[in-house]
Amino acid sequence: MNKVEIKDYIKTTLFTTFLVFFCCLVAELNLYFQAEQKVKHDELSIKNLEKFSSIEELTHKLELNPDNYIVMIRLAQIHESLYEFKIANKIYSDAVEKSARADFALYSYALFCANQKMYTLAATLGEEISQQNERTNFYKAKLYERIGDNFSQDKDFNAANKAYQVSYKYSKTLNNPILYNQLRNKYAQSYLDLADYHINIRHFDEALLDIENSKKIKDTLEATYKSALVYYDTDMKKSQRLMASVLRRNPYLVN
Repeated sequence: MNKVEIKDYIKTTLFTTFLVFFCCLVAELNLYFQAEQKVKHDELSIKNLEKFSSIEELTHKLELNPDNYIVMIRLAQIHESLYEFKIANKIYSDAVEKSARADFALYSYALFCANQKMYTLAATLGEEISQQNERTNFYKAKLYERIGDNFSQDKDFNAANKAYQVSYKYSKTLNNPILYNQLRNKYAQSYLDLADYHINIRHFDEALLDIENSKKIKDTLEATYKSALVYYDTDMKKSQRLMASVLRRNPYLVN
C-alpha cells in the first residue's frame, strides 16, 4: 500500500468514525429529548407520584409550577411520613383548593384525615367525590377500608363494621375480585369481632345476630365455631352438634 492509498484509508476511517459518532450523538439527544418530554407529560400523572422522592426536588418543582397539585400531594405524603402532620395537613388542604377539588386530591386528603382520626372530615371529603365510575368507587372503597381498619385497631368494632359495610358496597361495583374478596372478608370478620364483644358482656342474642350477619356475607368455619360457643350456655345439644361439625372439618380451630 503506497502513501496515497494510506492517506485515503486514514481519511475514510476518520470520516466513518466521525459519521458514526455523529449518528450516535443525534440518537442520544433524541432519546434524551423524548425522556424529558415524557417526564414533563407524566408530572401530572397519578401513577408517577413515586418518581418524586425528595422535599428539595418537590419544592423546586412547585416554584416552577405552583399550581401542580400532584406534586403538592407527593410533598404532603413525605411530610406525613416524617410525622410532620401540621405541615402535611396544610399542603393537602392547599392541594385540594389548587386542584379545584379534584377527585384524587379529595381522596388523598381524606386518607390523611382518616389516619389522623378526623373521621368526620375524611367521610365528608370522600362523599364530595360525586362521580360514580370505576376510579372514584375504588377511591371510596379504599378510603372506608382505611377508616374501618383504624376503628378496628382501636377496638371500636361497631364503627369499624359500619365503615367496612360502606367499603364493601363500593367494592361490589368494581371489576376487582382481589379487592372485593379482601373487603368481603373484613366486613364478615367485623361482625365476628362484634360477636366477641357481645359474648364478653353476655349479650348472647346480639352475638348470635352478629354471627348470622357474618355468615350472610361469608359462611366461615369460624362463624360456626362462635355459634357453638354462644349456644354452650343456652342450648347444649345444638352447641355440641355445631362443635362436632367444626371438629370434623378443622380440629385445630377449637380452643
